[in-house]
Amino acid sequence: MGIIKENIIKNLLALTVILISYPIFHTMLKGVDETQVSNLLIIVSIFFISIQFAGFSFSYADSKKDSGMKMLGHVLTFFAMLLTGILLETIVITVQLVYPSFFPVMTILSILIYITVLLFDFWDALKLQKIEG
Repeated sequence: MGIIKENIIKNLLALTVILISYPIFHTMLKGVDETQVSNLLIIVSIFFISIQFAGFSFSYADSKKDSGMKMLGHVLTFFAMLLTGILLETIVITVQLVYPSFFPVMTILSILIYITVLLFDFWDALKLQKIEG
């Protein structure tokens, strides 16, 4: 199977888990005290930045034709995409609960951020496909 097909499967799996987790996180976040929302958002933001560093520092091109390294790359980027989506989801749900009028804007921004990270992942996979050519 080619890197692009593998990448599509990986990202569809991550997106499925993210969508399934939405009601679970929504229920959990309803219990957050409004006075603690700013602390929660700071913690989530730190996690978000950390996972972005991990995701963007990786490159499939470094694995060359080593299938074990490529598989490890898929695992790493799966978790990076999954955590990116769940953390964005957490931010959006929190905003929905505390600032409902800002919810549509945060939803659109979060979708755009996720698409950007997703496109970077595919761009990087295309670099490896070119190398393997």
